[in-house]
Amino acid sequence: MFQRRKHSMTRYQGWRSLDTLMVALATDGLTRLYGIPGGAASAIRRFGMEAVQNMGPLKGRLMAEARGESGDMPLLLRGLPI
Repeated sequence: MFQRRKHSMTRYQGWRSLDTLMVALATDGLTRLYGIPGGAASAIRRFGMEAVQNMGPLKGRLMAEARGESGDMPLLLRGLPI
C-alpha cells in the first residue's frame, strides 16, 4: 500500500511541477510586462487584454489553464477513484 501511495505521489508531483513552472513563467512575464512604464506600453497592454477578452475560445483556454482544468489531470481531479 505504501508503494502505491508513493507512486501516486510521485506522479502527482511530476504533473504539478510542469503546472507550477508554467504559472511561475506566466506570473514573471506579466510582472515584467506591467513593469514597463509609459503611455505606449500601457496602450499595448490594454489592447492585448481587450483582444483576449473578445476572443472567447482563447479566453476560455487561458482560464481553463489557470484553473488547472486542462491537460492530463490526475484521477482524483477528474472525480475518479485513485
